[in-house]
Amino acid sequence: MHCYENHTHTVQVLRPKRLTSVEFKPYLLSLAVLAVVLLSNCGKEKVGAAAPVPEVEVTPVVQQDVPLYTEAISTLDGYINAQIQPQVTGYLLRQNYAEGTVVHKGDVLFDIDPRPFEAALEQTKGQLAQAQAQLGKTKLDVARDTPLAKESAIPQAQLDNDIQAHQAAEAVVVAAQAQVDQAQLNLGFTKVRSLITGVAGLAKAQIGDLVAPNTVLTTVSQVQPIKAYFAISEQQYLNFSRRISEATQHKRGLSGAKVLELVLSDGSVYPQKGWIVLADRQVDVRTGTIRFCATRFPRRRSRRRWATSCRESPRSPLNVPARISRRWGPTMP
Repeated sequence: MHCYENHTHTVQVLRPKRLTSVEFKPYLLSLAVLAVVLLSNCGKEKVGAAAPVPEVEVTPVVQQDVPLYTEAISTLDGYINAQIQPQVTGYLLRQNYAEGTVVHKGDVLFDIDPRPFEAALEQTKGQLAQAQAQLGKTKLDVARDTPLAKESAIPQAQLDNDIQAHQAAEAVVVAAQAQVDQAQLNLGFTKVRSLITGVAGLAKAQIGDLVAPNTVLTTVSQVQPIKAYFAISEQQYLNFSRRISEATQHKRGLSGAKVLELVLSDGSVYPQKGWIVLADRQVDVRTGTIRFCATRFPRRRSRRRWATSCRESPRSPLNVPARISRRWGPTMP
C-alpha cells in the first residue's frame, strides 16, 4: 500500500497482495483431498438388490354352475311360546320344575292352595244332595197322587202341581250337579300344568304370592321345531319374488328342497336345513326390509344344541343370534 500526498487531500490505492508459498499450502492440501474423494467414488459401480421370482398359481378354467348365496341376521324363537297362567285365584304354595329345563305337556309346574276349593266342592256336593232328596220327594208325590186323581179322590190340579214340582226338582238337580263339576274343575286348576312340551323359562311369581287368572307364572317354548325370523331388503325381495312366492305357498322352494342354512354365531353350520314359512305383508318403512317368519329347523334329539349354544340369556335359552344363509338360485355359469 502506497500513499500519495498533495496539498489538499490524500488518496489511497489498493493493490492485490501476493501470497507467499507458506500461506498457499493449506489451500493446496484441501484441493488434493477433494480430488482423492471424487476419484474414489467414480471407481465404484452401484450394485442393486436382485428382485425375487414371483409365485403364480395356475388352475384350469372350468365352466360350471355357481349357486348364489345371500346372508341375513336372524333371531331364533320357539315355534310356540305358551304363557302359563292360573285359572283360579289363590296363594302359590309350590314350584315343581327347575327353570330352564324341559317339561312335558301335562306336567304340574305350580301348586295353588287347594283348601278353599276343597271346601267349595264339599258345599256344592251338599247342595246336590239336597236337590236329589227334593227330587225323590216330588217323585213319590207324583206316584202317590196319580191313581188318586184317576179315581177323582183328589183334584186333578193337585196332580198337575206334583208333576210340575217334580220337573222343577229335576232341573235343580242338574244345576247342582253343574256346580259340583265346576267346583271339581276349580280344585283341579290349583295344579297349574304345562300346555305343551318345551323349555320352561324363569318363574315370574314367588311362593306365597296371590295369583289370579291374569298372572303370568312362566313361559314354555316349543323348540322342536324352531323358528328363525330374518329380514331382506326390498331389492332382494324383488330379485327373488317368484321363488319366494312359491315358498310361501308351502312349496318349500324348488322340488320341495330345504334351501335355508342356519349359521350359528360361532361360525358353525347347523346340520338341519329349513324353509320359508311366511313373509310379512309390507315393507318396513324405517329399514326398507321385509320380515320373514322364515324357517323351521328341526332340532336333533341326541343333543341339546340350542341350550348349549345360547348366550346365557336370563329370559330363555332360545335367544340365539344366528345368520341365515339363503340359497335362492338361479345359478350362473
